[in-house]
Amino acid sequence: MKDQGTDDVLDALDEVTQAMDETYAWLAAVRTRASVIQDKRASGVSYTDIVRDAPEPLLVQMLTSHLLEMQRVGHRFRRAEVLALRAEGLSTVRIAEFLHISHERVSVLARLAEGKSLPS
Repeated sequence: MKDQGTDDVLDALDEVTQAMDETYAWLAAVRTRASVIQDKRASGVSYTDIVRDAPEPLLVQMLTSHLLEMQRVGHRFRRAEVLALRAEGLSTVRIAEFLHISHERVSVLARLAEGKSLPS
């Protein structure tokens, strides 16, 4: 077994937990921004004025960037898990069953992580 200091799954999991910690602050900011929009709209402010006067990043930008970051860390974690399970001798089909993904996805993740190109 690898030394825990070089364990790719644990490194990826650290990144997941850090992203989750950042999610708490992000949720508060999104909630505040949503409340401001709701209050302005209830006061009769047009959407044009709301968007024009909103600070950057806009709410939709906040949502998009956060979802992309969560997708990125989730992908890294899944890829690390696939490689760790393969290194422990599990078959592609068994890994797919464990992770609830297709065996084709397992193969793609493994090839990408190993730096191999995908078939055209």
